[in-house]
Amino acid sequence: MKKNIKLAAVLITTAILAAGCAKNSESAKDTTKDTTKESTTATASDVDYSKYVTLGTYKGIEVTKQSVEVTEEEIEAQIQSTLTNSSVNEEITDRDTVAEGDVANIDYEGLLDGVAFDGGTGQGYNLTIGSGQFIPGFEEQLVGAKVGEKISINVTFPEAYTEELAGKDVVFNVTINSISKEVVPELTDEFVQGISDAKTVDEYRQVVKEDLIKSKEDAAEATKQSDIWTAVKENCEIKEYPKELIDKYSEQITTMYSAYAEQAGVEMDEFMTTYFGMSLEDYAKQVAGEEMIFKLIVKDAGLTVSDDVFKTKADELASTYGYESSDALIETYGEDELKDSILWEVMMDYLSENAKEA
Repeated sequence: MKKNIKLAAVLITTAILAAGCAKNSESAKDTTKDTTKESTTATASDVDYSKYVTLGTYKGIEVTKQSVEVTEEEIEAQIQSTLTNSSVNEEITDRDTVAEGDVANIDYEGLLDGVAFDGGTGQGYNLTIGSGQFIPGFEEQLVGAKVGEKISINVTFPEAYTEELAGKDVVFNVTINSISKEVVPELTDEFVQGISDAKTVDEYRQVVKEDLIKSKEDAAEATKQSDIWTAVKENCEIKEYPKELIDKYSEQITTMYSAYAEQAGVEMDEFMTTYFGMSLEDYAKQVAGEEMIFKLIVKDAGLTVSDDVFKTKADELASTYGYESSDALIETYGEDELKDSILWEVMMDYLSENAKEA
């Protein structure tokens, strides 16, 4: 759990809790193209938040233009990563002793003062010798061991470890089941045909390049929208927070995180302060403030969503979250909340299109 305001868990339950996800939201250009001031499918709340918030400048926000250039080095790194992730283990048959770099399949049991300890037992574990996956001294003592052999190795846990094991001497009984080596495939036409629609290596390189460009464009747009929203909030003055909004979001946040707080054995305020750097009330105020700013901009700019766009976006959300249909999604979360969620995307696209990049 990160110590910042990201409420992805409720992306489809309320636009403002989704507003906390602005840093990771993707643009929806097709949505804004279909919006008109005459449409009445989704509109801002009738509540007048202007007595609580002084709306500042939200059009023409200046942001730094993000580079989306892709280098040959990045393309090569991505290809090498794909090759490595496609590697397979081939059993070593010309020798029966463990060597540096081998993948040893092992069973092991750790004993502290002759008694097995929690987390110290495993079966059929593939350990690359020299990878540093296990505590210092463990992998080194497996070098030279034979397949089928059961050996005992002595190691000392680091001081920076769990209280039970920190600095303790333990014995691991280890059985070597087999040894293998990692084989990374070559970049060939046959390989790329098996993992993509490309027919040749050259075509695949172009596919990788286009994917990287798209990824950078999405990241750039997310950064742009995040910077815009931060600036917009800074330009606004919140004079007061309506009690009903604070209560609403306090309840929603509590519902979201109470189980985590209980698991941690702390009260909600302590949990919120530890993981989010603010109290439950302050957190609710932040979300409430974003809602008011959102609704004021939507109303001031006359932003709406047509019936067709609402249906399209609801279908997309239903597919993303594993619902049978948009109707099932609407039944679960409510039509108004979904409309607000889509309207949030419309607003962010509007702010982005009206921003100035330098």
